Amino acid sequence: MKKRFAVLQSALWEKHPVRVTRRAAPKESLSGFVVGMTDAFVLLHVEDAAGWRTLDGYVALPLREVKSARVYDDHDCVFERVLALKGMAPQPQPDVFLGDLPGLLSSLNTLFPLVTLHAEYRQPDLCFIGRMAGLKKKAVAMRLLSPAARWYDDINTFRFADITRVDFGSRYEADLWELAEQERRIVEQTEWP
Repeated sequence: MKKRFAVLQSALWEKHPVRVTRRAAPKESLSGFVVGMTDAFVLLHVEDAAGWRTLDGYVALPLREVKSARVYDDHDCVFERVLALKGMAPQPQPDVFLGDLPGLLSSLNTLFPLVTLHAEYRQPDLCFIGRMAGLKKKAVAMRLLSPAARWYDDINTFRFADITRVDFGSRYEADLWELAEQERRIVEQTEWP
């Protein structure tokens, strides 16, 4: 753990991109820049999932979930060079609380319209996009949004111990929110007084 922590800390200070693998999904990796870190979490400004060599959203990982971390070297860092060419740079999120999961989710609820939760040990092929509806002692209640940008009626509860990753600030989440808001406005305009 100390070596992974040192690699991530170095990447944060030196502003170098990293590739991170996770315990919950060891065959996947995340590429991006470390823009925040505590003893509990690392915050990455991540590369677009489609591989467009651009930054798209953030991932907060519990440090216990980081399996390995590697700083890109000069030979394999096309990503960093493309970002420089496009005039893009990683953006820190200083108002995102990284001390514990309840604080993280509370801060995200005030800063971003949607978050994506992953609970991969229980449901490895699913993610859950929505808004926090409330906090309990050991869990978060979420109102979820469908892939068609429609709100589900039920409130779902996720135990903190099951959450392996929290995503926010991506174009996909922004697009879903915009579609859901558009539908809400249409419904409000067509309702009878």
